[in-house]
Amino acid sequence: MFNRARLRKAYRDVFDSESGKLVLHDILKAGHIFKGIQGSDFKNGERNLALRILTFTTYEEPNIVNLVKEQKTYTQIKDEFDND
Repeated sequence: MFNRARLRKAYRDVFDSESGKLVLHDILKAGHIFKGIQGSDFKNGERNLALRILTFTTYEEPNIVNLVKEQKTYTQIKDEFDND
């Protein structure tokens, strides 16, 4: 069984690469982290899962702020993948 520190390290190992950051941003976008949501239990579930992943991959407020700033760049990269 993983302890919390070991699990946090595993999440960071997965999401610290460039590919991992692209996937993380996609998960956060699909989880409605960059915009508000209303109502839907399903959307709230998606958001909760994205927040759990975010909790394990970032640990300081500036990192979360940087994620929001980087979102536009990662959205453009993802759009290029979608168009291939």
